[in-house]
Amino acid sequence: MKKNCITFFASIIIILSALIATAFSAAAIGNDGGVTAEYLRIHIRADSNEDAAQRVKYEIRDEVVDFLIPVLAVAHDKEAAKAAIRRNFDGIEAVADKALSRRGFGYRAKAELKKEYFPSRVYDGVTLPAGEYEALILCLGSGEG
Repeated sequence: MKKNCITFFASIIIILSALIATAFSAAAIGNDGGVTAEYLRIHIRADSNEDAAQRVKYEIRDEVVDFLIPVLAVAHDKEAAKAAIRRNFDGIEAVADKALSRRGFGYRAKAELKKEYFPSRVYDGVTLPAGEYEALILCLGSGEG
């Protein structure tokens, strides 16, 4: 389970980082450890820890990332990326809701941007230290998983 979570977060960060690399360049990180201010992360929370809820989370991740690629491709900095995500909350939620419905789940998705604590992670050779990051949070149902 822990390995799946790490793989999940790694793939999301790699994809989003590549899309908006000008805004989140590792070269812009100074000696003060200001990396948490440079990155916009994503966290999709499953309804529960049950296998079916976890599986659908990963399927939704892929569909949401496909939706976000053109949305974020035009963002030239972090503020533009945040604004684009806010403008597309309804679309993000609709993509997730359709996927949930197709798979027989009765609950809905809720998207928001907020600051959240993330543990230290290594993604494709780049280490992001533990800390508070701004993030797109997508809760599926209760978001307890």
